Amino acid sequence: MEIESAPGVGTTVRLLFPLREMVMTAGAEEGEVTPPLRILFVDDEPLICRSLKEALEQEGHTVEVADGGGAELGAFRAALERGGPFDVVITDLGMSYVDGREVARRVKEASPGTPVVLLSGWGIFLEEERFPTAIDAMVSKPPRIEELRQVLAQLARDENKEPD
Repeated sequence: MEIESAPGVGTTVRLLFPLREMVMTAGAEEGEVTPPLRILFVDDEPLICRSLKEALEQEGHTVEVADGGGAELGAFRAALERGGPFDVVITDLGMSYVDGREVARRVKEASPGTPVVLLSGWGIFLEEERFPTAIDAMVSKPPRIEELRQVLAQLARDENKEPD
């Protein structure tokens, strides 16, 4: 347990629990587990970054955050070069420095098989012509952890499917 307190500011209490080896996901089939994923999360809002990073890490995933100021592609390429690529990229749609659709396009250009999840506070539905093929899933913002669990479980199932 961590407690931080400052007069006139407030108190923050954190309960920390050990990470699980395998993650049982809501919406997953009975007995199905989603293995821990390496996730690159791209957003320019520090509060969203911190809260989503903590939530996903509590689910057993490893999360690296990039602020959407250009660092995301560097982090992505560095991981590829080290031989430990990200399993999934989650990116916000509307950021001050770069559009999430552009992040998705760049990720797919560098690694076509890496799934990209787009977060949008502008509504879950985009006009079809504006919904790029580089996006594998879309989640409304702020994201609910249950919805992210389902999306990550589906992406993991799709990744592990045998080709026809």
